[in-house]
Amino acid sequence: MASTALRLNRTNKYDVFLSFRSEDTRHSFTDHLYKALVQAGISTFRDNDEIDRGQELKPEIEKAITESRAYIIVLSENYAKSKWCLNELVLILEQRRNFNHFVLPVFYQVDPLDVRNQQQSFAIEAKDGVECSIWTKDNVSTWKASLTEVADLTGLVLFSGSEVDFISKVVDTIDCKLDLKLVSTPAHLTGIETRGESITSWLNDEEPSDNFLAICGMGGSGKTTLAQHVFNSNKHKFECSSFLQDIGRDHRQPNDLLGLQKQLLTDIIRGKNIKISNVCEGTNKIEEALQSKKVLIILDDIVEDDELAALLGKKGVHTQSKIIITTRRLDIYAWFGSLSRRCWVHKLELLNDYESVKLLSFHAFGSKIPMEGFEDLAVQLAKYCEGNPLALKVLGSSLFVSAEDPINSMIEIWSSRMNSLKSLKGDIDSKIQCVLQKSFESLPYPSDKELFLHIACLFIGAKKDAVATLLEDDYQAKSGIMTLINRCLLFITPTGTLAMHQLIQDMGRKIVCDESKDVAKRSRVWHDDESYRVLRKGDGSETIEGLTLNKQKVKQGVRSKPLSLKTPSHVKMKNLKILLLYNVKLYGSYKKNFPDLRCLGWYGSPQKTIPTGLFVSSLVAFIMTFGELEKFEPPTVLISLKILNLAHCPKLVSIRNLHRLPKLETLSLCTCTSLTYLCKTIGNLENLSKLNLTGCNKLWKASLNKYVNQLEKLKAICIGGGILDEQLLFLPRSLKFLYLGFCKVERNSDIPLVFHAQSFFYLSLEGNLFEFLPNKIDLNMLRTLKLNNCANLKSLICLPSTLEELYTDWCTSLEKITFQSARFKLQKFGYEGCFKLSEIQGLFKLVPIAKLDEAYLGHMKWIKAYEDGKVDLVGDVITKGRIWRLQMLFEYGIRSTFLPGIKDQSMMKSEYMSSSPCLSFHVPLCPNKCKLQGLNVTVLYRSLCEDKDQDMWGLFVQISNITKGITWMYNPVVYCKPKVDEDIVWLSYWPIGNILDAGDEVSVSSLPGVGMTVISGCGASLVYVDDGEVKQEENLENNASGEEVIGGDLSEFEVKKDRYYLCRRDFFMSKTSYQLKKLFDDTVHYPVSQGWRKSRHSTLFYEAYQHNQDTLKDSDRKIRCVLGVSFNNESEVDKVEKAVYSLEGVESVEIHKETGRLIVIGHVDPVKVETCVREFEKMVQTIMIMSNGGGDSATEEKVAGRSIFEHSGWVYHLGTNSLKREYCHRRYLHIKGKYVMMYKRNPHEHPSTKPIRRGVVGHTLVLEELGRRKVNDDDLHVLKFSNRLDEEKKGEIACATAGETRKWMEALEQAKKQAEYELSQSSNTRNKLSMETEINLGRHGRRQRVKQYASGVKRIISTKRGESLVRRSLSFGASRTIVEFCEGDTADVVEEHEWKCVRMSHGVRIFEDVSGYKGTKGVLVKAVADMEASTAFVFEEILSLHRHQKYEWDVLTSDLELVDSISRNSDVIYGSYDPRYLTRWKAALTEVANLTGMVVSGYAISILF
Repeated sequence: MASTALRLNRTNKYDVFLSFRSEDTRHSFTDHLYKALVQAGISTFRDNDEIDRGQELKPEIEKAITESRAYIIVLSENYAKSKWCLNELVLILEQRRNFNHFVLPVFYQVDPLDVRNQQQSFAIEAKDGVECSIWTKDNVSTWKASLTEVADLTGLVLFSGSEVDFISKVVDTIDCKLDLKLVSTPAHLTGIETRGESITSWLNDEEPSDNFLAICGMGGSGKTTLAQHVFNSNKHKFECSSFLQDIGRDHRQPNDLLGLQKQLLTDIIRGKNIKISNVCEGTNKIEEALQSKKVLIILDDIVEDDELAALLGKKGVHTQSKIIITTRRLDIYAWFGSLSRRCWVHKLELLNDYESVKLLSFHAFGSKIPMEGFEDLAVQLAKYCEGNPLALKVLGSSLFVSAEDPINSMIEIWSSRMNSLKSLKGDIDSKIQCVLQKSFESLPYPSDKELFLHIACLFIGAKKDAVATLLEDDYQAKSGIMTLINRCLLFITPTGTLAMHQLIQDMGRKIVCDESKDVAKRSRVWHDDESYRVLRKGDGSETIEGLTLNKQKVKQGVRSKPLSLKTPSHVKMKNLKILLLYNVKLYGSYKKNFPDLRCLGWYGSPQKTIPTGLFVSSLVAFIMTFGELEKFEPPTVLISLKILNLAHCPKLVSIRNLHRLPKLETLSLCTCTSLTYLCKTIGNLENLSKLNLTGCNKLWKASLNKYVNQLEKLKAICIGGGILDEQLLFLPRSLKFLYLGFCKVERNSDIPLVFHAQSFFYLSLEGNLFEFLPNKIDLNMLRTLKLNNCANLKSLICLPSTLEELYTDWCTSLEKITFQSARFKLQKFGYEGCFKLSEIQGLFKLVPIAKLDEAYLGHMKWIKAYEDGKVDLVGDVITKGRIWRLQMLFEYGIRSTFLPGIKDQSMMKSEYMSSSPCLSFHVPLCPNKCKLQGLNVTVLYRSLCEDKDQDMWGLFVQISNITKGITWMYNPVVYCKPKVDEDIVWLSYWPIGNILDAGDEVSVSSLPGVGMTVISGCGASLVYVDDGEVKQEENLENNASGEEVIGGDLSEFEVKKDRYYLCRRDFFMSKTSYQLKKLFDDTVHYPVSQGWRKSRHSTLFYEAYQHNQDTLKDSDRKIRCVLGVSFNNESEVDKVEKAVYSLEGVESVEIHKETGRLIVIGHVDPVKVETCVREFEKMVQTIMIMSNGGGDSATEEKVAGRSIFEHSGWVYHLGTNSLKREYCHRRYLHIKGKYVMMYKRNPHEHPSTKPIRRGVVGHTLVLEELGRRKVNDDDLHVLKFSNRLDEEKKGEIACATAGETRKWMEALEQAKKQAEYELSQSSNTRNKLSMETEINLGRHGRRQRVKQYASGVKRIISTKRGESLVRRSLSFGASRTIVEFCEGDTADVVEEHEWKCVRMSHGVRIFEDVSGYKGTKGVLVKAVADMEASTAFVFEEILSLHRHQKYEWDVLTSDLELVDSISRNSDVIYGSYDPRYLTRWKAALTEVANLTGMVVSGYAISILF
């Protein structure tokens, strides 16, 4: 595939040259073959058809041969009698040798042996005479050699049978070998293999109802390139294929669509001269063709649905055909819906940071990594491109640096270009602009284009709902935003804000900049310097519709003071609709300044009251946050105002005359901590949908001055003992979002609100002090409930069935949650830090064994003896931060428990047992007066290695009634973390008695999930009950009919009829489809690339975090982070302040104890701020994050966590030892998270195998593909890994194919991402430093020392197989028996040490084990010498060095991979100077010597080979 581009850019005129004997086959076989080749679209040369009359024949033949890519030689009876044919053959074979052209010999009615041996009709001899001068000895010798050579090639033979079938076989062979329809792909493809995996999997899936796939993405994202790669890689699997490129461009002319139809039909039918008179006729013919053949079709750059309809029609296609579409539209699925077809939409993932730098470097430096001195600039430029391949290619090529260029000068050029791109002035390369602007030009309405420009210039980072409300009347923004999203011009972040790819935004701004060179004549002004000049100059503008000015970014003026501008400067802006000011002071008259203003945003306004002139009737949004405002009282009716945002005005006291805002939809008063009066006319606002009173705690408290004490009025009791209605604040029924967080509400009566929603709504009560939910808010229509940080909340009882999202993080007193419905319906659920929570109805329940009596436990009552035992439960956030005693887990009707460290396992003996992970049995007849109740299942498992940082283990248990065809696969929500060398017992009871009948075959199997876990055994026992208990059991089953339990309704867990996957975690994510087939069988069809549908945790948690990371890590973005904190004492306040100030990027910290607020400003990560504060104050919650003084982007959802990536397989480990000798070993490599382990044998197949090396991937990892290399006479593809901070830390692995190498490269990149993520989560400097260690596949560190070594040697000796002491390297051809024997535990004990060379003398090197504490006794010592040195010489040299030490030595010939990796000619001599082992070993070795022919002389042991 690497040579595809070269082949397609060839100068070859013909695909195939036909060489044949005219009188034999011209008008028969060759004529039919030629026609078949042409119909298949293969350009074919045949002498008299292709040579113009009047030209000489021979030169044209020679030219045709050199201009062809392949050759078919029809060897017929008289072929060798033609000197013309023989000369053609010589030239053809010369082309094959020189250019590797393909030659296909066709033996037509002749024997290949006759051709090879030049016999029968192929016997040729030299001839004498002038007329026969061509038949010279030299020529004949050459022809004979050519005939022998062509006969030795793989060809096709026809003696009898159908010529039609034979010709078809010839055509298919040529088509396959030449791969004629490969499409050209760009050079330096990066990340394409990974992105094509899921599509290739879809292509291989022959499910008939899923024939269409759409690759969607922004312009330049690589959609076409991916389609080309997939096409080239998979076209051979189909009968025929077609790639129609640039459809959106080519159909602009009337006849272009007709031409595309002809090309498509030609490719499908493989015919010539396709005649179509109109598009409708073409569509009909295409429909007929698609129903009869298995085809692969790529339709590139579809823009409109009429193109799709014309090229595919509306009828069905062949069940195994696959059609791939590339488009910039995400709503393409709607087109297929109208045709009653299914289409899988595949949104293309842009390049990650590593891939971006790599692709950029290819085009800028001609290498995979940046040139020295350009590293930071390359990273910055790649970050600007945000993973867009086109931009990376164009910018990289435009900044190409060669070895001859002056480095300093080129660095300056790069810096200049980078500054230009960051200027926010819309600078963008014209090639990129041209591609991206196609999406803009394709927008259907002018209003969509204006909306796009408004968002690109003014509203990136703003809330989607607010912008939609603001611009709806002018631009139909609600539908327009959806149009922009579907055209890949806009996306919505998980926090609900508008976002664009950086290049898309620059493209939009460039369009505005091109309106005029004069800023005042443009429609929008967003660059702060330009905005300031326009306003300061005061000339105004007739064209400006939107303007934003941030005082902190203006270079002119004094930064320490607010910029002061005269209000008359706005008078001449007649068309100004949007004005956004940040910390700007205006003075002068406000009358008639803003005649057509729609949005006024004045952040940090110094005004105490709002000037009357600002209340213009056209206002839709009024925003005055972080200001000095004290009261709000509109003097007149504002008929258009829909958004009023006065948040973070700490001096605001009262809100009056809200009835003058009849169309108000959003009212935000967040953290207006002095607010004491909110007028009751709010209840009359029939359009109000969002009310934010977060942090307005004084609104509910008594006032000592003139303002009304609403709380006291609320407590006034009327004569009847009730509360007067007029004392309550009634909220309008139109509300959909109500925020009452951090209001210090302690009791139900503390909220004087009455609210009955008429539609589903969102309610936030987080950070309050109540124990139970307030009862004055009707929850029957509740959709989302947020209760984070309600530390006193004890229970949530009977939550409404309408609830879809529930957030209870850090409700530290919460114990129980129940719902009106027995089914668990929550789509999102957060409960981190709920340290007392043990029951979630419909999900699971954990009950301590100590609280269950023996009567309830029944046949499991013996576990009561272990009720006080500790168990290390993991797998779910509910397990974190708690010390667990033995628990009973209730889930899906299954009850189970984990028992660690059980020494006496006699009580666990099962009726059916197996030492493997699976067993099967037949159900016997039921005992008298008993009924089969269920099945007890026991699983024993342990870990292969200690990994304290890894909690993502897993256990899957499958129960199948093979007779009835029913299968349950169960993954417990929590499980005991496995230990090394100790079995964990999982004991469970399955209530499946009513599904088991006598004679049924039942199988039980278990397997670990991710993690190095091994199943030690399993067991099963049938459970019976007496007849007296049967009725009670039946009642329980009837009650469970509506629940998601066995015996209830498990329909949503059914992956295939009677196949149930009982799991609520997205364990396998995008690989769920593949894993479900693996867990069940290949007939299970689950949507490709989708996670598990019943996963209760949404990926939006991590996406929200990633978005904030991507947004807030930008050095140009300063944020204001507001946290709610419950400060307990003064000392804690000081500690918090000091700790937060120590975080990188923090500029200022403000603590307001009375309001419970912590405000942090700077270039800082808000997640790190909250984590830092939580170390001192558990009651903390991020309330608000403001970026660049702009839109509100509150981080309200916690990061749920990351799945742990794993990859394993066989590789070749390469290196050079200290003797400068190369080694190459086949090793099993396992990557898990950031950890890497290397084994001699597959640990899954050989559980006792221990890792011989291990390492940690860090964020400084550098990977490089070194290409193909000759290693031990084999061609291997080598991958190098190194640490960019430490050149000594490096290594190489190799694979047999380039594809395998790339997969390992991707795997190591994933490990690096995990390391970067963990590093980003850590505020500990030590953790950061430890991440610099990088991969270093060295020894284990502390290992067993001399006692275990001695024990290991003793075990070898005790086998009385002395030959195992002579362990020869694989290079010496050791027998398999010896190798396998020495690669077990014993060999691991012997070899796993950390050696240090302490002495070198006469070629003998002395090593000591430094892995453990070096005492005066018991230290393991090793000597290494060349094989040429005699063993006696080695001992003599050793003993002369250590006269005061007595050593005992044994000899092992080893590959030295843990000493010096490999040395083909070395002895390894192990010993110990622990005197306790001398006599024992000497006696044992003497016995071995008698058996094996060894001679023991003193301390020297000679080996007789």
